[in-house]
Amino acid sequence: MCEAITENKRAELISTLAENLPVFRAKLGATQDTFAQRIGLTKTTLNHIENRKKELTWSNFITIVLLLIQNEDTKPLVEFMGLYPEELESFLTFKE
Repeated sequence: MCEAITENKRAELISTLAENLPVFRAKLGATQDTFAQRIGLTKTTLNHIENRKKELTWSNFITIVLLLIQNEDTKPLVEFMGLYPEELESFLTFKE
């Protein structure tokens, strides 16, 4: 559990990413099928997340953000949207 990030903040981050997944996929030039395979989801699950029929989980959020932060086309947008806050970066670098 990432105590530095409250449940409300998690919900906000997840919502922002879910709303903007089609934008990120377009920046990457990825279809739902290709993107879903890359992050370990089915195309149907990704479609349901993008259409707000299914919630994006925290673990899938982290997977997607780590993929996006590594790409030069999507990293500036991730940073601009605040999807990789310092608290999350610190947590993921496993500093005690």
